[in-house]
Amino acid sequence: MDPRIDKLLRQRNLLREHLNWIEEEIVAARSDAAPLMHECRTESSATDSVNPTTEPAPAPAPAVDSIADAVVPEPDTRNVQSEVRAGCMFYFGIATAALGLLIAYIYWRY
Repeated sequence: MDPRIDKLLRQRNLLREHLNWIEEEIVAARSDAAPLMHECRTESSATDSVNPTTEPAPAPAPAVDSIADAVVPEPDTRNVQSEVRAGCMFYFGIATAALGLLIAYIYWRY
């Protein structure tokens, strides 16, 4: 099988696992919030019933062959600011050098 397809399948499985975790957190948050909703109600709405909608959790994603296959390197976002700053300084240096060469050419030519 193509290595790219393998990688894409692993990524899809990881996303499914993450979505399952999010669904579990939503269900847990709704079950935690339900008692609070009862406490905040007034007497006029005491006859209304509060039924939090709980969505069934999707089927679990198929297991990944091994932990090493599941680990995907994440981009290093800590050095982005310094890389951008270095790039800006590089282009500033290029622009300054070009301007200096243009001024030298004009001075030499005329």
